[in-house]
Amino acid sequence: MRWAVKDYDIEVRNESANSWTTVVSERGGRTTMTRMHALEKPVRTSKFRVVIKSVAPADGVARLLELEAWGRP
Repeated sequence: MRWAVKDYDIEVRNESANSWTTVVSERGGRTTMTRMHALEKPVRTSKFRVVIKSVAPADGVARLLELEAWGRP
């Protein structure tokens, strides 16, 4: 794929520590359409973010078309 996010981290917010914690690190330069990550253990957070590390070289722009997070209340 010419336009894709290749490497990234998914981080969750720890409000009590006023910091971000990495829960997923995707490396290897894959440019697949869909990726799914199952965490080893549950995480409770009110915020999460994706930190883009590298993108496909077509134009150097990161594009995330959809982002979903599932969990139990």
